[in-house]
Amino acid sequence: MAKATKRYSQNTFPVRKQEISHARTVLEHAPDLADAVLAGGSLNDAYAIAQERKRAKEAAETEEATREAREKAEQQKRRIEEKRKWEAQEKAVREAIEMIGPEVPIREMPPKPAVSVIEGAEPIKALSAGMENWKYEQEVLQQLVMIRRQLDSIEPAEPTRLHELYRLAVHSGITHVIEAAVKVIERHDAAAQGTKIVKRVK
Repeated sequence: MAKATKRYSQNTFPVRKQEISHARTVLEHAPDLADAVLAGGSLNDAYAIAQERKRAKEAAETEEATREAREKAEQQKRRIEEKRKWEAQEKAVREAIEMIGPEVPIREMPPKPAVSVIEGAEPIKALSAGMENWKYEQEVLQQLVMIRRQLDSIEPAEPTRLHELYRLAVHSGITHVIEAAVKVIERHDAAAQGTKIVKRVK
């Protein structure tokens, strides 16, 4: 009897391990097809559909993981580039501070000289030799105008360590510009007093 039951079970339910694996795949990736298989539908066809859905899901997950990894890599790259950018800017400002030098005491500007041209006076012979210097001084004045406009165009921003360095650099640079300008004014004032074509107007 036991042998007969065993033969009956083997002959009536010839389920292989592969079919069990296919059935599990269908239940996991195509559960909507399970009822059709139980009703006598093709397990192989359902398995093929389940496999296709499984591959599509895995491909989507792989694509999503790749996209996330790419985004993380790009974010890391941007952070590194931003850090390098700030480090380069900070280095440039520190180098500028070293080139400018420490700030100097600001002196009072000399009184503005009031001069007028004496009509009929002979031109100074050395004037032609000094034309290049005058041209250079005009270029310097134009640069000062440009610097003024550039400083006016700087927008306020949240204070950072870099902004503090900029402030120190600009402050030190201004003191040196003022000191150099005072010296230029003094030289011009002294030169004007010794010429024959101008006279000081009180």
